[in-house]
Amino acid sequence: GFAMLGHMQARSDGSFSPTVRAKIIERAGGCCERCPRGGRWFEVHHRSPRGMGGVDNEWTGLASNGLLLCGRCHRWVEANRPESIERGWLVQYGDDPELMPVLLHSGQVVLLDRDGSYRRAAPTVEVPVGRGRVATSW
Repeated sequence: GFAMLGHMQARSDGSFSPTVRAKIIERAGGCCERCPRGGRWFEVHHRSPRGMGGVDNEWTGLASNGLLLCGRCHRWVEANRPESIERGWLVQYGDDPELMPVLLHSGQVVLLDRDGSYRRAAPTVEVPVGRGRVATSW
């Protein structure tokens, strides 16, 4: 079944509608959003996992909750949850994915909009680390 969310349709099981899937694939430009791998075999990954109560959130089926990942990256993200949360590939239960920055394979840190576009995240801050400096957004 479908439930209306503003002007967007979301499926009651939390899966992405064909329209939302198309927006995520278009946004990614046909490449994995975690690594620069191109090709044909990709999976649309839920940043807020459906199995952990994510189906109950209004954003579950929105483009801001989806990432286009190759199978290898999808498995890596699921197996490495703390690092995936830190980099925005996974979102902790209750956090709105639209407000959680994502590290792309290009090194850019962006926010994902429900309309299927990227928005620049907050400006980076330089943090001193040993003799060098490391740019970080969080």
